[in-house]
Amino acid sequence: MGLRVEGSFSEFKYKNSSTDAKARLVYGTANAVLSSPGTIAPYVIGGLGIYHASAVCGTCTTSSTKVGYNGGAGLRLGLSGFSAFVEARYHYIPGASDATNGGVKSSTQFIPVSVGVTF
Repeated sequence: MGLRVEGSFSEFKYKNSSTDAKARLVYGTANAVLSSPGTIAPYVIGGLGIYHASAVCGTCTTSSTKVGYNGGAGLRLGLSGFSAFVEARYHYIPGASDATNGGVKSSTQFIPVSVGVTF
């Protein structure tokens, strides 16, 4: 069992003839990692994070910061002095209920696939 702390920045741009808009997502997470021993080892990962989302367009600006959670699985390949990994995680950021839309929550959900190395 281990602990992993990480951060991420993503920006999504939307362009058409009438407007240029972009959304940004910045987050940091603290996760527990449960891994099996061996050179090739599957693992599960999950934890909590602080997620800051913002959107900007020609006539609007909005942002919010919320606590969310994530969980997923991966595969670690132990190499000489470092490890490589591939993983997929489900992130969920709860949203407020929208009274004008029958009380439907406007949550954010995404599943990034990550490939990387650890030292």
